[in-house]
Amino acid sequence: MMTTTIKLRRNNTAIPWGFRLNGGVDLPLPLHIQKVTPNGLAHRAGLQPGDGVIQIGQLSSVEMTHEEAKMTIIRSGNELEFAVVRNAVPVSSPIIDVPSPYQLSPVQNDRDPDFWKRQTTPLQDPNLQSRSFKLLQQSFCLK
Repeated sequence: MMTTTIKLRRNNTAIPWGFRLNGGVDLPLPLHIQKVTPNGLAHRAGLQPGDGVIQIGQLSSVEMTHEEAKMTIIRSGNELEFAVVRNAVPVSSPIIDVPSPYQLSPVQNDRDPDFWKRQTTPLQDPNLQSRSFKLLQQSFCLK
């Protein structure tokens, strides 16, 4: 089993690392990288979907719960180091294509004031209630 060291560094904590962590001893999968944001910090440092995380900083992550691993990453501040095993866990959709807020261009629909109104679906309408909510509300009103 060959391990690879991945070192990430950012200027401040407002900049996302650019990966999604999954698994842990409390979950049915080992701790691994589920998704990586294209051109994000993790992607540029070489982190790959399916990488099994065996160490975070100087701590072994083999026996960490998901929450412990997440908190270890948060406590790392602006410098994060992983020891990973490549392709340790098969993942279905390896790279998410969601732009980082640091890659977004200005809103292009500012000339169309009704753009967002047309994007609202019935589920997003704040005046609509789900059937289960209506039943719950009725049961409280009947008592």
